[in-house]
Order: sequence, then structure tokens, then C-alpha cells
Amino acid sequence: MHYEQLIYLVHDFHCCCPTVNFIYKNNYCGLNCADCPLARKLERSWYPVWKKLFFKIDRVICFSQSSKDICLKFYPHIENKIQIIPHSMDYCHFIHLENISGNKIGVIGNCSNIAKGKNVIFRLVKYLNKARNYTLVVVGRNPFLMNRQSENFIVTGSYKLENLPEILIQNQIGLIVFTSIWPETFSYAVSELMMLGIPIISLKLGAQGEKLMNYSNAFFVDDLSPESIIECAEKVFKRDEK
Repeated sequence: MHYEQLIYLVHDFHCCCPTVNFIYKNNYCGLNCADCPLARKLERSWYPVWKKLFFKIDRVICFSQSSKDICLKFYPHIENKIQIIPHSMDYCHFIHLENISGNKIGVIGNCSNIAKGKNVIFRLVKYLNKARNYTLVVVGRNPFLMNRQSENFIVTGSYKLENLPEILIQNQIGLIVFTSIWPETFSYAVSELMMLGIPIISLKLGAQGEKLMNYSNAFFVDDLSPESIIECAEKVFKRDEK
């Protein structure tokens, strides 16, 4: 008899929480399950079902150490089944850009939900429209139906990946803010940007933080408030002026 392995791929954290990405009341919950009213219900219904499933599953594949650690917090009994196999980046052929310069702040992607940073961008745009000290360029579609562009807020629209280096140069984007507020399971976007060598501001969280810990052009913030982002951006731009 031919036996097929049953493999579970951790593309998100549905097995750990029905919120999928640990966003509770519009914020990352920090895995503080002890204080979560939802967690008490899950103990009786959600987790027992998943535990039974994991006993049947042969392999659990995570795409980062961070994801493995999170899964083991909820299901320590699957440790001997978990493998870390990062996604391939063979599709991307970026090289370090020597001529990236400028004082505009970039965000890559649509970021159209709270987990990906919709509210982060919304607050940052409001801040910049008042402070007018920097320009935010969203490389992608408008993330929150905010149709009015301004001197301090530009949306480039949809783009092809191979055109990203040219877009960064043309728009004088000198750094990227990675606006995701949840622990990403792999983060293609961060992987692509690291290949370009551009400065990246991010939370020290999830797969994105794991990757950026070993990246010389990473700048971590404790939160993604407009004040924290702009304070960090100023340090990056002043460093580059030297």
C-alpha cells in the first residue's frame, strides 16, 4: 500500500488562534493568552481539535524559527514533527543598489488590512500632512481608500517586482518602513528588500525581525507610531548624510 504523508504548512497561525494572525481589538495581542477572554473558550473547543489533528499529521513545516517557537508555545507535543524549511527566493534576482538615496519614506505592498499595517500607514499619513517634514511613498495600491494624494503622501499604484529597484530610485525612497504588526511566518517582502540593501525600519517581531537581526541596514522600533517611525527615519537620513 502506498502511504502518503500528511503535512501541515504554517502559512499563518490558524492552528493557534482563529484570529489567524493574533490581531485582537485592532492590535497584536502579544500572545498574552492568559488575559484573553477568547483563549478560555478556545481551551474547550479549538485546541483539543487541533491537538487531535496534529497527532495524525506526520510533519509540520514552518518557514522560520519564530513560527516554530510560536507553534510550540501552543502545541509542545509536536516538537519532533516540526521542520523549518524557508521558502525559496530563487525567483528574485535583486542585487544591492549602490545608488539608492533620497529622503522619502517608502512602504511596499498594499498593506490593506490591520495586520499588514493599514492603521500604521493611516496614522503616519495624518502625521505627515501636519508636520510636513517627510514624504511617504506607498509602492502599491492605495491601502485604505484614501484617494487624496498630497506633497507628503504619494501612491505609485500596482507594480511588477522586477521594476521595484527602478521605482525606489525614481521616487527617491531612502528607506522602507515594514508596517506589519504581527509575527510574519516568512516575509517575502523583507527578504526582497534585504537583497536590495535598502535601510528597513521594523518591529523586532516574527520572521521579519528574525531576518533583520542579521541585516546591517535594519533599524528596530518599539512601536510603529508615527513619532517612533519619524524619529528613527531622522537617524537613518542623518547617518547617510555623513
